[in-house]
Amino acid sequence: MPDRIQIISIAGSALLFIFIVEMVRRRRLRVEYSILWLAATGIFLVLSVFRSMLEGFAALVGIYYAPAALFLVAMAFGILLFIHFSVVISRLSGENTVLAQRIALLEAMLDTKGAQEREPSGNGT
Repeated sequence: MPDRIQIISIAGSALLFIFIVEMVRRRRLRVEYSILWLAATGIFLVLSVFRSMLEGFAALVGIYYAPAALFLVAMAFGILLFIHFSVVISRLSGENTVLAQRIALLEAMLDTKGAQEREPSGNGT
């Protein structure tokens, strides 16, 4: 890998790592969601620093130009993130449905109680 590409990939990985840590620190990104991001940037950084590892990985998967293997790694982590977020969204959607049903039941109970309180009592007063 040419030196310029290596420097750019190291800088990009380091900046992304710092950005993710800063987002967690400012509580804009939850720790549980940052783990995949930090793992991805850590692997990018390791592959960017150690050329032999990147070239070995590229040879293993049959990629001629080793820096292009970084795109394969990025796509793999992107797919993992999409799957992870799909699972989270599915869980939240189910929880949202349960909450909507509970709210509807509570509103029905309140309406029933309100209707009972408005009825005239049968004691003749």
